[in-house]
Amino acid sequence: MELGPDKDHELSHEVSKKCQEVTPDTTLKAFRGEHNILGAFGTVSLHEGLTVVAEANWIKGNSASMSINAVRLDRNTASRSLRQFTLMVEADYPLIQGLDLKFLYDFFDPNTDAKSGKAERYSAGVEFMPFSGVEVRPLLRITKDTTIPNRDYTDIHVMFHLYL
Repeated sequence: MELGPDKDHELSHEVSKKCQEVTPDTTLKAFRGEHNILGAFGTVSLHEGLTVVAEANWIKGNSASMSINAVRLDRNTASRSLRQFTLMVEADYPLIQGLDLKFLYDFFDPNTDAKSGKAERYSAGVEFMPFSGVEVRPLLRITKDTTIPNRDYTDIHVMFHLYL
């Protein structure tokens, strides 16, 4: 390869063009991709304080940030076009002041075009508010996950909320 002022300038120009192709901005755009969400949310209070809350989301896109299964960190790095669906239903019933019975259902289908692969979680427990500003929520959660083989499990989830 011949070197000299003209060749150095051409090489510098080529390196500069390549660096411009991979900027944080273009990397961020590739990570974001297309990501459209249509959602619905509703709540209804029924007999003697029973409250039901529900949310459904229809998601379509090719964003690398989209989940491809029920594992939160497994992402759509291949930027495949996906159609997804999520659903959450929560029922709360006050037993006595400061103690509510709680049931939840969560559903996630990472690819509605595929016949298999979904995750469902059933949760039951109580929401205990011993005094103002403090909430303790122990839940038994049963997860059935067909997005990953042998991924069904049961766990106990305890959440603490401090309201200031």
